[in-house]
Amino acid sequence: VFCELERALYGELDFLQEAQSALKVHASVSHTAGGKPAEPAVAVPLPVPGLASRRVLVMDFIPGTPLNKMAAVLEERGIKPGSPESELAGRRILAQLTEAFGRMMLGAGFIHGDPHPGNIFLMEGARVALIDCGQVKQISTDFRLKLAQAVLSVDEWQQTGGSPELVQRAKESMAEFGVTFVDDAPDEAAAALALLLFGDPDAPMPGGFSNAELSPDSPIKAIASFPQELVLLGRATILIKGIA
Repeated sequence: VFCELERALYGELDFLQEAQSALKVHASVSHTAGGKPAEPAVAVPLPVPGLASRRVLVMDFIPGTPLNKMAAVLEERGIKPGSPESELAGRRILAQLTEAFGRMMLGAGFIHGDPHPGNIFLMEGARVALIDCGQVKQISTDFRLKLAQAVLSVDEWQQTGGSPELVQRAKESMAEFGVTFVDDAPDEAAAALALLLFGDPDAPMPGGFSNAELSPDSPIKAIASFPQELVLLGRATILIKGIA
């Protein structure tokens, strides 16, 4: 985990690399998972040609408000949290982010790894912009196929309530990713981790686990080793679920 974060932080300090990453993220959200050109799922500010170097980066201006300051802006406009207007805006934001990250993860495989609320801007018409492409990850085609299968298994679990067969499938899936668990971890640890990463935010957890990642009962506590390829991907999915 720390090796991957070290790699990502070095990338954040090189603005020329970030400029190239912004172009790749924009291309990723501008194509469907099948590779067909499409309207960008979210806006991505692009570098101004000729004004990017390792130490300086000039980019498009985003006329919007970061998501972590949006509640105050809505209050000023007389829109209360939980009102129909705020819920409609929330659904629009989540739909755009879900589409964008679906395209990144299952299409090009080039992922924005830092979608915290300060990096998500809301423009007029509830249009979402995703800024700061300093932390990114390219995942292979083989990895994306494993990811797609894991997501399908999670969806099946949520529709059926789980089964011993799905518990075994989750163990095999996490082993293929390179995840290992501590010796005394229950059999449901792999299924709980898959639900934490790819399931609904309030999905019930098997094996007595909690879906709060900082809880002492989180399946994260049962992990012995975690592959570098999953670090930023897992971080991105948990951040998006937190926004949801």
